[in-house]
Amino acid sequence: MGIAPLMSVSLNQVSFLLPSENSPEAIWRSVRTEGSAMAVSRVHQGVTGMAQGAEDVLALLPLLRPGKLHDFDEVLFPRALMGDSDARRLLMQKLIEPLGNPKRGNALIETVLTLAREGFQLLNTAKALDIHISTLRYRVERIESMLGISLDNPDDKFKLQVAAQMYVLAADDK
Repeated sequence: MGIAPLMSVSLNQVSFLLPSENSPEAIWRSVRTEGSAMAVSRVHQGVTGMAQGAEDVLALLPLLRPGKLHDFDEVLFPRALMGDSDARRLLMQKLIEPLGNPKRGNALIETVLTLAREGFQLLNTAKALDIHISTLRYRVERIESMLGISLDNPDDKFKLQVAAQMYVLAADDK
């Protein structure tokens, strides 16, 4: 595949570094055997990134299913639901924190929290935020674009609602 081999073998696990431009799926197709599984970390850089990638994969190990390729983001939500504090923190970093803006305030975070609290009912959310429905629609489009999700997708909506509740609970603990 033209990739410089940098791997480690320990018992029944093979760990290797894969440049971000290479497809984990292509590797999986070529190494897949019956009963095996493959875990892929988030993309990291540098020596500290290699250590973080190893931690990502270790966190995935209990959730691996034979015959499947698993990536870190795929199991982040189930891990957060199962009480993994690191996964909860990462889920909020992924779904809530990108919406904050030090210069403009936290209008998009407030919008997500209110959407979740109002069951994603736009009219109720606009009233609760005391904004025009068009302003809310604009904010929803920005939220979807920034997070790479669609609030028309029930799974995305559920994950965002859970992340919003975790964010509120974490803020209450401070």
